[in-house]
Amino acid sequence: MKLSKDRPVYVFDTSGLLDFALKRTPNHADLLATLAGDAQYFYHPISLAEMADYLHEKIWQIRQPGSTSDEIRTGIRKRRLLISLLHKHRKRDEPKKYLHGRRFLPCHISFDIFRRIAHQRSQPVNLCQSRRTGCTAVADITDHEILAAAEFLDHSKFSVTFVSGDQMQLAAAAHLGVTWLYSKEPHRTTPFTWRSCV
Repeated sequence: MKLSKDRPVYVFDTSGLLDFALKRTPNHADLLATLAGDAQYFYHPISLAEMADYLHEKIWQIRQPGSTSDEIRTGIRKRRLLISLLHKHRKRDEPKKYLHGRRFLPCHISFDIFRRIAHQRSQPVNLCQSRRTGCTAVADITDHEILAAAEFLDHSKFSVTFVSGDQMQLAAAAHLGVTWLYSKEPHRTTPFTWRSCV
């Protein structure tokens, strides 16, 4: 991952990446306008695995029980195309293949990032309510890995913004002092509520 401190860095979690790539929000034009054109765009490789979960109709039906057959087929097709496009971005720099004018690359997750994750998860002040496990540190581990990449770059003096459509993720980002952007409402400046377990 070759980064320049002279250009802004945007780190997307899975929800933010899908919102951006699939134009899932009515204010997609506002999101495009908010994101700097001459910037560096990154996602965590685990986002590919999270998207791939929804390539299976049965898993989709269990997680999104209200979806119709047409919605499932369309969603699977779009995710397949997105995964293929991100692969092309990684292989070569072709502006014609950019995603809404942006090239997205996977973050390299270094030992230093995992060390910071371990440190953050050991701090009682970082205990918070979780959707799945009741109480966790910062966020559920997969979400924390994605956020930690942005937090590490911020700590390393890059101009970084964490982009997500997940309110709990954005509450955690604000808690860690990371600049954030809500993909569903790009002009929002009020932080989401951090629900402490302490």
